[in-house]
Amino acid sequence: MNPQDFVTLKQKIEQSSILSDKEKKEWLFLLPKMNQEQIEELDRIVSIKLPEAKKPAPEIKPAPSPVKVTPAPKPELKLTDIKPQVQPPIQQPKVEPKLVEVKPAAPAVEPTPVAVKANPETAAYSAIKLEDLHRAPSVYIFLEELEKKMKNQSERTNFYDMVTAFETSPLYKAYLASGLGFMAGKKDQDLSHEEFEAIADFHAAIKRLG
Repeated sequence: MNPQDFVTLKQKIEQSSILSDKEKKEWLFLLPKMNQEQIEELDRIVSIKLPEAKKPAPEIKPAPSPVKVTPAPKPELKLTDIKPQVQPPIQQPKVEPKLVEVKPAAPAVEPTPVAVKANPETAAYSAIKLEDLHRAPSVYIFLEELEKKMKNQSERTNFYDMVTAFETSPLYKAYLASGLGFMAGKKDQDLSHEEFEAIADFHAAIKRLG
């Protein structure tokens, strides 16, 4: 997504008539973390407009009676008054064709991908799955224990790195997908509304700590 499209989508979110103020703040916050497919789905949803109330038809007033206009008499044109105009012929310069040597383009060189090593200190957060959440007694207990773990580990690991790792996890991706589904009016999502709201509050809290 180029910068202009990003700005346009932010404006659509801010001006959307189907989102509450809280939902607008949350999606503006999540927008930089979304992939291209999620961004396209969000753009489609916020482009939906509520039907506008019908405006009363304007009052139509009868048109005034036309005014009769008598055309002025045309002057009589005599053939002797018309003189033909003769233009001298225009000589076009001669252009000799030139041969242009066409050189083959050099083959494109694809950049070599650079391998990125995973940080073992934050790998556990990027591996959190939806099943891990559903195995816990409740979503609140799961997220409370996860936040405590991050706070304890923050003495030796940068908190921002832990938050960034969590934002690449399968659980966070399911959170984004469920949010888009709820906005589109789809009821059956991987997360319930309660789980979605709990993760939204948790994510906002750890972002402040980071």
